[in-house]
Amino acid sequence: MPPEIFISYASPDKGVADDLCQALEAAGLTCWIAPRNIEPSSNWSSSIMQGIAECHVVALILSAHSNESVHVEREVLYAVERGRIIIPVRIEAITPTGSLGYSLVGVQWFNAAQAPFSQHFAPLVAQMRLLLQHAAANSQARSQQLRDIHFQCGRCGQHLVADATGAGESIHCSHCHQAIIIPQSKEHPAGEQRPAAEKSKPTVSEAQLLSPAAVARIESCLTTAIGPIGPVVVRKAMAMTASLAAFRTELLASIPVADDQRTFLHCCGPLLPAAATEGAPLAKLPSAPTPPPASVPASPVFAPAAIADLKVTLATFVGPLAKVLVNRATARATSIPELLDLLATELNSPADRERFLQAVKAGWCQLHRK
Repeated sequence: MPPEIFISYASPDKGVADDLCQALEAAGLTCWIAPRNIEPSSNWSSSIMQGIAECHVVALILSAHSNESVHVEREVLYAVERGRIIIPVRIEAITPTGSLGYSLVGVQWFNAAQAPFSQHFAPLVAQMRLLLQHAAANSQARSQQLRDIHFQCGRCGQHLVADATGAGESIHCSHCHQAIIIPQSKEHPAGEQRPAAEKSKPTVSEAQLLSPAAVARIESCLTTAIGPIGPVVVRKAMAMTASLAAFRTELLASIPVADDQRTFLHCCGPLLPAAATEGAPLAKLPSAPTPPPASVPASPVFAPAAIADLKVTLATFVGPLAKVLVNRATARATSIPELLDLLATELNSPADRERFLQAVKAGWCQLHRK
């Protein structure tokens, strides 16, 4: 059974977190808590994100320690992004500040500051049950819209969660790193390729357009040209076009400036080769021929999991804008050091820039090329 409650805490409060976990599980509720639920050799950040995605409620041990913890800030921010219910369990008379305070605006905490902590277990269990019932009702109401798909890795059996919109795409297991196809529904077993008749884009190159790395690269390049609407335009074009050339033309038509079109082609041209016999003429391009892809240095494709982790780290400093900044930087960078330098310059405070770079160097983002 997937865990129901993710327990977020700062390291100095581990004893309190363990006591809460034991009390909740004694009452029949299932919990996810680090480091207990992190498999050996697994990536720590990926496991944390997976744990939050699996759970319906996040119980935050709110203290002076967690208020200063960058790890806790990231966990809460990701929980907010995933739409999870957050219940701050306040064990000290403090008010959250900074990014944590921003994420918890309007969220009512459970006051457990009066010792002993054990006296709060019964009302906490009752509160958790109510929140889980509320989460179940919400989940059922939007089950026909955006929902999570729970499935297992066919190689190691690891429980995985993905958005329904990613059905048919490839991800990597957070435990064994095996490439897995996200199932479309319960009718298709985990890791099984969907029948060709079910694919919405049968004539588009699977390797170039349906692979997460290729799509992420194209989305990043288009976002640089037209802004945050880029990923939406890419997904829409993928659904509307049957050939790779038509897909390329549709994307170019969304870029109003010729220089930006040229930059877009230089950025991801190798992923979108032109075809003389397919698709409409290129939109609004100057008459001068586009240099052949071979003459354009190929930009690096960074690992999607590392980029996602980097977005979460940067979001602790700039909020939701982090997605746009990281996508724009990955479209411009030709190396990992350049990528980090571009992102650091987006932070106004020298102290924030230093904290950001230290977070990356400490291993919170395991950047590598795929």
